[in-house]
Formats: sequence, C-alpha cells, structure tokens
Amino acid sequence: MENNADISANAILINDSLNRAEAVLQDLLIFSLEEIKNNPSSEEKILSLWSESITDLGNFFFQECQKVNNKRLYKHVMRSLMFKR
Repeated sequence: MENNADISANAILINDSLNRAEAVLQDLLIFSLEEIKNNPSSEEKILSLWSESITDLGNFFFQECQKVNNKRLYKHVMRSLMFKR
C-alpha cells in the first residue's frame, strides 16, 4: 500500500504534467488564433479540429474513469468545466 509521501509525490508529478500540458495547449491556441487571423479561410477547419479534439479528450476521460470505476472524479471535473467562469 502506498504511504502519504508516495501519494504526495504522485500528486506533484500529476500537477507538473498537467501544467506542461496546459502550457502546450495555450501555445497551440495562440498559434491557432494567429493562423485564423492571418488566414480567415482556415477558421472553420481549425475550429473543427479543436472541437473534435476536445470531444475526443472528454470521451477518453469518461472511458478511463469508467475503467477504474471512479464516476465521482468524472462528475467533479465535468461540473468544474461546465460551471467555472
């Protein structure tokens, strides 16, 4: 069984990975918006790519939460996404 130090270390690793993923997504969003600004005809395709990717990520997250039987985490994250401003 993991002790609290292991759980804390894992939480730190998860947080660091999420921070890196957030930075990559922010850079990608800036790049996407610049591309739309410079090439307005690309807007529909870029928005479609973003929409499909977000949907795929949401579906993957739901499936993984189901695999480990953690519906509570899924509901908590989805509520946070829906109601956070």
